[in-house]
Amino acid sequence: MVRCVALLLLTLIAATGSRATGRPEARLYLVRQPTTAEAARLNTHAKYEPAVGCYLGAYIDFDATLTERVRDETGTAHASPTAFEAVAGKLHAMYFFYMGYGKRLPLDWVRELARQGKMVHIALEPNRGLGEVRDDAYLRRLADELKQSGARVFLRFASEMNGKWTRYHGNPGLYRAKFRLVHDVMRKRAPNVAMVWCPYATPRWNITEYYPGDDATDWVGVNMYS
Repeated sequence: MVRCVALLLLTLIAATGSRATGRPEARLYLVRQPTTAEAARLNTHAKYEPAVGCYLGAYIDFDATLTERVRDETGTAHASPTAFEAVAGKLHAMYFFYMGYGKRLPLDWVRELARQGKMVHIALEPNRGLGEVRDDAYLRRLADELKQSGARVFLRFASEMNGKWTRYHGNPGLYRAKFRLVHDVMRKRAPNVAMVWCPYATPRWNITEYYPGDDATDWVGVNMYS
């Protein structure tokens, strides 16, 4: 497998401008499609790697200014990507949400994002500890539903594991084994899922202890907050 080591973009880019100047504070978007020659030269065939550039993604569910909401079958209300993109002025490639391990997948919402041509980024968090992560009916059903969704899925399993604030910190060997378990189930049952390994920016000294290996990792990301 070819590993794509890259920063998975999660940042919500401000496009409305500062109050002081009225000018945009940040702009980051694809202004053209890659040529055939560029795509052939640069594509390493890693899962979902863009031929050039990067993906622009957003987490918008907590944006109170977006009043148009879509409620999924679990009862969670999601902000409308269409409404957000109308404000941002640019199409986005990917949308993100959190999901506690053991919780039901909002399959209808994932399918809706896929229908709109969006990739889906899921932070799957075992907040009751790594002991709940097993090759069982829950994990197999999750994989099967992710496959059924037809979406291009980035599954960010147990991120920020290097930080003491998570319930899956402190046992790197167990963490690596559980990450590989989830990877193996997804590879077998949901080939449309790309596994994302994503530590926090700090502390740095213990990050490599948690790395599950090239053969179990499709994307490497990092979480950071300014």
